[in-house]
Amino acid sequence: MKTLIDLIDDRIVIDILETWPNQIFSYIRKKEEIIKYYLQLDHDIELKQRSNPDLRVFIPENKYQKEYIEIANNIDNELSKFKFVGFHCTNLISWEVISILKEGLEPLSPDLVKKKLKILKENDIIDSEQYYFLLSNNLANENNRRDMAWFFLCSSTLKYDQSGLIHLLSLWGGESIYRTIEQDYGIEEILKSIGKPSIVLLDLSYNDYHCYSSETLAQRMIKIYMNRNINNEKPYDSDCNKRENISVIDIISSDDDLFEELTGFSSWRGR
Repeated sequence: MKTLIDLIDDRIVIDILETWPNQIFSYIRKKEEIIKYYLQLDHDIELKQRSNPDLRVFIPENKYQKEYIEIANNIDNELSKFKFVGFHCTNLISWEVISILKEGLEPLSPDLVKKKLKILKENDIIDSEQYYFLLSNNLANENNRRDMAWFFLCSSTLKYDQSGLIHLLSLWGGESIYRTIEQDYGIEEILKSIGKPSIVLLDLSYNDYHCYSSETLAQRMIKIYMNRNINNEKPYDSDCNKRENISVIDIISSDDDLFEELTGFSSWRGR
């Protein structure tokens, strides 16, 4: 059976350290002591802020901050030379797989939803009433969805964020569709019957890092490295998006043994 690393060539998965370039490892190890001092003091300041709200306004100085930022900037500069893997969880029918592999992952739009629903109708997967219901009741035009393709960066999220991913993998059409039909169990059962749970592996550059995080990619990777020996099931991840087609490395469907290995999907409750 192929592994994830077999599929991604020399790209970086930020929470799989064996995919990191040697020069990143060497530099972090060289600077590990000052990184540790900075993170520990930063943690101590955060604890003090919890008990003293004034310190959230008048933030105590972290005397290691300047050096830490310089270290992170140097790592970011080196990371800009490499490619990364993103993960997009969804439910796909065969024509979508072919299209995505050929054209890339397309950002959400009302036109895309209409095209996908029309294909379902033309293939008698949904009837006219269901087509017009879903066409009129979706969220593809919302400001936080329109013209965006969403993804995340940590492979561990696939296994440990079941509550966030279960509907994406179990229901066809994505969040913009299933969010509007939660009370319509007839439509929900139809969406459950369409397609296969799938993980789309995205081919990303450093400049594709647009995530809901105040930290740079280097700062996130530093923390992943420093916490590598801590048994913490919660991934160090956040939602990211891109406003143009994203090239695709491969698609792992629920038919593949690797899908189960990465997700443990067969044991998820409520799927």
